[in-house]
Amino acid sequence: MNKITNYHIGKVEYFLTIAGSVASVLSVLSLLLYDKTNAILALIFVILFLVCILFRILIFFKNYFNFNYPNKLIKIATSYKYVTNNDGTMITYEVYKTVQSKTTLLNEHTHRYDWSGTEEPTIDSDLQEIVKKIKGGKRDYGLVTLRFKEPLLYNEIGIIHIKMICDDSDKKSKPYLESRVEEPTKMIQFETILKHKPNDYNEPAKLSRKKIESEKPDEYRYIRSVDFDNSTKSYSYILVSPDIGYFYKLEWIK
Repeated sequence: MNKITNYHIGKVEYFLTIAGSVASVLSVLSLLLYDKTNAILALIFVILFLVCILFRILIFFKNYFNFNYPNKLIKIATSYKYVTNNDGTMITYEVYKTVQSKTTLLNEHTHRYDWSGTEEPTIDSDLQEIVKKIKGGKRDYGLVTLRFKEPLLYNEIGIIHIKMICDDSDKKSKPYLESRVEEPTKMIQFETILKHKPNDYNEPAKLSRKKIESEKPDEYRYIRSVDFDNSTKSYSYILVSPDIGYFYKLEWIK
């Protein structure tokens, strides 16, 4: 018996327990109606009991319909990795998202990506099945829909993986990593490995942010610089508890 079946059986047992409890209380109440004092005390008890039951039901339906989680999940942590080959013509881009389901059954997840090169990337995943791809445009994000091999139940934690192989032979792509924060997030990790950079390269990268609703690309506000590690030819930065409602971008010199 799989976990989805167990989940639904648990919900049925939950409501049967409530129904049985209510029936027991009503039985006790009917026996006490012959005594006015006991009847009043029993009525108070029943009212308090029903308030508790109503509270639990409201919490259940709030969780079921995702009133506070339009994306049906929380991203606990997200890791972005950008790696070039030795001449900078090919880029491997990977995203790992540690998420917590905020719906009864989380079957799929749609990832938005913004590839600025001219050739459409090859997209794959080590953990999920790719079921749909929509190519992005100048003003639109590309979309890839991933299906979990086994759905996540409510509050269950899982990992989402996206891997993109990007051809940048014409050197038209823009050098940056960007993260969109729409829900509470504990951590964002940016890692960029530039194998094609010369041994004397040491220019810092720039971390900045802008509000999601902003349509102006120049509205990014500087946060801090990130040093280049010449021994590993990389930039690495961890952003802890980023503010909700912002794009965060790590940008470097191509």
